[in-house]
Amino acid sequence: MSLYRSVFSESIERFVNYRKASGSWNETYGLHIKLFDRFCADTYPGRMLCLKMVDEWCAKRETENNCSCSTKTRIVRGFIGYLRSRGLTDVTPTVSPKPEKKK
Repeated sequence: MSLYRSVFSESIERFVNYRKASGSWNETYGLHIKLFDRFCADTYPGRMLCLKMVDEWCAKRETENNCSCSTKTRIVRGFIGYLRSRGLTDVTPTVSPKPEKKK
């Protein structure tokens, strides 16, 4: 049984396996890709990945600073890049927020 619930859950599983095999995976990525999948499944049930989903997920929330927003969205941008490199989507990943200057 899959950990993921969205229509594109199989693509997420392949992406996760690819990243794990390449040694570029960690628990934080696992948490954020799972939260993104749930957001898509709950907010856009039955819909394939689209720019609106990505934009809504990647939008900086009032409770986030640029660093936490970047952490939340990094794996989603990686997932989109993975899909694009295989010709599976035409969605363009969002730009990562610029880091804030340390005080």
